[in-house]
Formats: sequence, C-alpha cells, structure tokens
Amino acid sequence: MRKRGWLIAFVVALTVGSCATPPVPHGERDVFLEQSSANKSKQVHALAKADSAVALTSGLVAINPALLAEARSDPSQWKPFNLNVGGTSSIVTTTSFDKPVAGVERWIAEGNDAKFAIMVEQGHGAATIHALDRSFRLYGTPDAKVQRLIEPDERYLVEGDDQVEPPRARSNRVQPNLTLACDADHDILVPPGKGARPRILVLFTPAAQTWLSSQGRQISSEIQLIMSMMQSAMQGRWFAVYPQLASFQMINYTERGPSLRPDLDQITQNRIPNVLQLRNQFAADLVMLIGHYPSAQACGVAWLNHDAASTNTQATGYSVVNVDVNGLSYCDLPVTGVHEVGHNMGMQHDRPNAGSSPFSYNFGHVNVQARARTIMAYSTQCTSKGYSCPAKPIFSSPYQSTGKGEPMGAADANNMEMLCRTAGSIERNR
Repeated sequence: MRKRGWLIAFVVALTVGSCATPPVPHGERDVFLEQSSANKSKQVHALAKADSAVALTSGLVAINPALLAEARSDPSQWKPFNLNVGGTSSIVTTTSFDKPVAGVERWIAEGNDAKFAIMVEQGHGAATIHALDRSFRLYGTPDAKVQRLIEPDERYLVEGDDQVEPPRARSNRVQPNLTLACDADHDILVPPGKGARPRILVLFTPAAQTWLSSQGRQISSEIQLIMSMMQSAMQGRWFAVYPQLASFQMINYTERGPSLRPDLDQITQNRIPNVLQLRNQFAADLVMLIGHYPSAQACGVAWLNHDAASTNTQATGYSVVNVDVNGLSYCDLPVTGVHEVGHNMGMQHDRPNAGSSPFSYNFGHVNVQARARTIMAYSTQCTSKGYSCPAKPIFSSPYQSTGKGEPMGAADANNMEMLCRTAGSIERNR
C-alpha cells in the first residue's frame, strides 16, 4: 500500500481571544473567522503534531463565538450564515444544537450544497465539513483557542482490505432476486428494517486516546462525529434507521498489532476482558473497537454480514477502527467508523473493490464525473486517474445525489436497499 499524507486547505478564520469579535450583518457572517497575522506566529507552536510535515503549515481557525452563542439560543433566532472553507462559500442554517453527552456540544448546519457537524468539548472543536464537492476536517489544538482545518487529499488515504466474510454457509443467505424493494413507497416491512434502532457500543484503547490527545483531539468528540454521520447517512427516501450510541468506554487493552485482524478475532471470540459483559450490560447490537495501529496498512476491518436479513449475526457484529497510520498516511476516522458499521449491516464496497456478492444491487457508488463517492466506495477509481473523489456522507441509492443533482447510486449500486433489509435483524442481536 502506498504511503499517503495531507493536502492543506486555506481557510478564513480569526483567533478567539480576549479581543471582541466585531458584529457582522446577518447573511455575511462566517462560521470560521480569520486569525490575525500578528497572532498567527505566536500560535504555530500550539499546533498538534501533524500527520505529515506538510500539515504543520495548515491554517489555524476559530469558531465564530457569536454564531456559537446564537446556535445555543432559541431555534427561532437561528439565521443563515456563510460556511467559508478552502475558497468556497456556502450559505447554511443551523438545523440542530444539543448536548449528546456531558461536556460535548453538537452543532449541525446544512444548506443546499453544504453540511457540517461540529463537536465542541472543553473549547476544542472537531468537525466534518462538506462544501460543494469538497470535504474538510476540523481538529483542535492543545490550547483550545484555535483549531486546525485541513482538506484531506484522498490520494494519501489508506484503503486496505477491510471486509471479512463470516464462516457461515452460503445456503443461509437471502436470494438476490427480490421482487419487492424495501426502500420504496409502501408500508410493507420487507423485512422490518424501517425505523430500526440498532445500538452500538464503542470501546477504545489507551493508545488510541493518547494518540488523539497528542493531536489536540478528544475521543468523545470523535465518537460523536461518527455517530452523527451514521445517523444522517441512514436516512433513506422511504425509510430511516436510527443508530443509537449504547455507550463509549476505554478498556484496559493493548493492541496485538501490527495489523487489525488479530484484534477483530480477539473481540469476536470474547478474548478481550469485559467486552462481552459490557455488550450485554448495554444491550449493544454491534461493537466497535477503536485502537492505534501505526504500522498497519488499513484503517478498519469488520465482518461483512450481508446475510443479516435471514441469519442471526450477533456473533459477528464486531469491527475494529484505526486512528492513524504511520504519520505518512491518514485514516479518515468518522468515515471509517461509519464504513465499518456499514459492513456489519451487510453493505459492500463499490463493485471494482468488492468481493463476490449474492446481491446484484448491494454496492457502493463512485461518480467519476462528479468526483464524488459514497461512504462504502473506495477512492481508487479516481486516484488511478490522478485526482480525488471525496466521500459524501451518504450510502449509495438511486435516490441520492450531490448538491448539484449528480446521481450517487443506481439500481445496481444501492447500499441503502441492503440497510433497509438488514437493520431490523441487526437490531435484534441483543
């Protein structure tokens, strides 16, 4: 696997400090304010260690305190504002603001061609930002006064073989030629996946927490980003699945490494102390382990349960997610977490990167012309041509499209149909 790094985005931002932010008219306010050149040099030392030398020169940004205060106020007072990143500008409006867990504030805003989800914890920001056809990440810095905003270059994304076929007989699987679609305009539950609320237990190792902390990142905020993206992505046209965070906890465990597969086997075979007890205690249908595997050539691994609609898959409801690869490459943590849960719920990669499947429709989608892909698709169809195709925070479906109306699915690339069929069974794992 080729080693990979970061492409840095230039952003508009201003340091949150003792200086008051001047009022800006509604409709012209920015989520991020430009840091003054006078303060910039003083703040460079506060940057967390970067994933590559290039990332050390990434832009320092701050969340507009006036907008953050407005988001905390009465929803009737929420007004449009600008999301300015990487030279692009989009008008977005706050759609929700809440506290999913103690100490973490979640702020979500959307527009026609943009969406962001920001977690603010102890002054640190963490965010996934999608503007037009570009994808950005916001990470905290140690002093919490400024954030680091970067645009991942997917040519440097590690994409290893991350799906593992469970050792079950193929005869148990649902036949692919189904006459009635689940994601369709009818009230028939085929099977009862519509409205399912699968519960996910997220565990993390001390090494994962230590590495994220060294980057100015908070593990609880990262987990909330995973869940927010997952909850948004599982909204179909005619159905919705509502994944729930059962709990998140650190476990006293050292990664076996260097690859992720040994720990997938360990957690599946109940060889990691207390995991089974925690799963039972919190009635978790799926379990995700977040660890640090710096020498691995993969960002995640999971059991591919594409027979979940007809088979009890609780024994293989596990995944492992990596926070970082050797500092020269990168793992997109929120996307990876959602991607691996997608495998647990039966979803395959895009067709060129998928193994054999009994389902003719269950594949991720890459729109090469739009330079975009869905969560389950790999970027190779684009990187082989020399450019990036950022992952949209959606699963493939004929009903999905980019902000410009370009299709992000088809009849033979419809992961959402698989989700509709398997979610009800997954929900009954516990």
